Amino acid sequence: MNEYPAPATLAIADIEGFARRNDLEQRQARDALYTWLSGALGALWGRCVHEDRGDAVLMLWPADVPRPVIVAAVLRLAEAAPAAPPRLRVVLHAGDVYRDPRGFVGGDVNEAFRLNEAPVLKAALKRARGPVAYLVSEQVHRGIVRYGDPAVDPEAFRPVGVAVKETRVRAWLYVPGDDGDAARLAADAFRPPSGPSPDTPPGMPPGPVPGGVRIQGRNVTVTDSEIAGRDLR
Repeated sequence: MNEYPAPATLAIADIEGFARRNDLEQRQARDALYTWLSGALGALWGRCVHEDRGDAVLMLWPADVPRPVIVAAVLRLAEAAPAAPPRLRVVLHAGDVYRDPRGFVGGDVNEAFRLNEAPVLKAALKRARGPVAYLVSEQVHRGIVRYGDPAVDPEAFRPVGVAVKETRVRAWLYVPGDDGDAARLAADAFRPPSGPSPDTPPGMPPGPVPGGVRIQGRNVTVTDSEIAGRDLR
C-alpha cells in the first residue's frame, strides 16, 4: 500500500432490485450493466479501474483523466441506454483513495457507498421515468456542476441531506427528465448535514425542518411574537 492516498474521481453504478432477481436474471443484468457502461463511456472505460461488487460496479479514474470529461460522460449514461436497461442508481464523488493488492480503501470510498445507499436516491429511481437517478457529492457539484461546464445543467440538481450510518453530508440529486419529482423529493428529504443531538426525539431528523419552524419539548411559551410557515411541530 502507498503511504499516501492518491486523488481520484469515483463513480458507482448499482442495479435496482438486484436481490429480487433469480440467478439467471442477475447474470443477465450484470452483463447488460457492463455492456452499457463500456459502450457509453467509450475510451473512458478503458482509463478507469473498476471493481465488481455483485450488484454494482465501483469505477475510479486517476487524476490525469480530466474530471469534467468523466462527470459529463457519466451524466449522459441514459442517452446510451440499451433497449431494456437495468435501472441504475449512480453516484459521482471525488477524493483521495488508497490502493493495495486487494483493491481500494479510504474515507472517500466509504462516502461514495453511503451516498449510494441514501433513501432519497432509491426513492428517486423508483419514481423516475428513465433508467438512471444520480446523487452527486458536494465536491463534484462545487468543482464541476456549479463551475458552469456547458455539458451540465446546474439548475437540474437539487440539494439533499444524506444521513447514512455515520455519514452526514450534503449531496445533489439529479434525475434526467424528472426535475419535478427530484425537486419534491429533495424538499422532503433535505436536512442540514449535522449529527443528531441528545434531545432529538426518536424518529425525528436532526437539525431544522425545511420550510418552517419546529418547536419541541414541554411548557413552550411564545409571547409578543408571530410564528408563520409550514411544518410547525
